Amino acid sequence: MTEAGPVGRTVDVDGHTAGGAPDTCTDAGCVEAGARGDRWIGPHCSVEDDGRTHFHHVDALHANAKARRDADFADLCRQLDAEPGDFPTAWHYLQNHPIFHRPELPADLRRFVDELNDSELEEVRNTDVIDADGLRDMWVAVQRDDDGGTVVTLEHGPHLHVEDVNLAQWTRFPAEGQASHDPRLDSTAATCEQAIVMLAAKVRATYGDDRARVPQWWATDE
Repeated sequence: MTEAGPVGRTVDVDGHTAGGAPDTCTDAGCVEAGARGDRWIGPHCSVEDDGRTHFHHVDALHANAKARRDADFADLCRQLDAEPGDFPTAWHYLQNHPIFHRPELPADLRRFVDELNDSELEEVRNTDVIDADGLRDMWVAVQRDDDGGTVVTLEHGPHLHVEDVNLAQWTRFPAEGQASHDPRLDSTAATCEQAIVMLAAKVRATYGDDRARVPQWWATDE
């Protein structure tokens, strides 16, 4: 078990320090480097003598993951500019859109906001580890119209974070946030593919390609 240490390093709870060169993801500088051998089970973790998994320079790991995530989403935005009616592009755009990002918190922080102290709430606000499955909470209905044709309806909304809402209006707001329904995004079409393309267009028109507009809609006193 580890806790966060200085940038690019981790510190075991018993005071043991390990780490490495964050830019290379190697064991350079790790105190067990000479004896670790084939115990490396990935670029950022190894198995200790006591069987524990030991994570190395996790700060760099998270930063690298965010950089890759942002670059990949920027590519999707360019693809959507070029082919706004392409179903696979629209699907992946929605799946990776920042408004649907769900914070991944340590188990001890997965509580209601009113149960957290100030330092815990600050940790929640500053987390950069997320679950990027943007279609997890999408509601889907498939029906027949009066003429026997198929009607597909999709409903979705941003995954609300603590900074997106007026917490005074919520008696029990989960620290990891909460799914929402924005009626402006409701999309109905004859096929799932058409509905997904429509939803991607509405998400982009309503929120753009980031989370900046989420609080404007949800952090309201009305």
